[in-house]
Amino acid sequence: MKYSKSTLRMTLKNLQLEGWLSPWLRFCIGFTILLGGLSMLALAAAPLVKIIRWW
Repeated sequence: MKYSKSTLRMTLKNLQLEGWLSPWLRFCIGFTILLGGLSMLALAAAPLVKIIRWW
């Protein structure tokens, strides 16, 4: 199995992590980021849906 070196930096507490990630863990992290982005998009589109349904 191929592992890749990854670095995580968070600016709020100046946290820096480095580690080796498996493909499964990279998939889980990417999927979580994708779901977070889609949920923000759905929240932003909710008022537009209300306007269209009212009209």
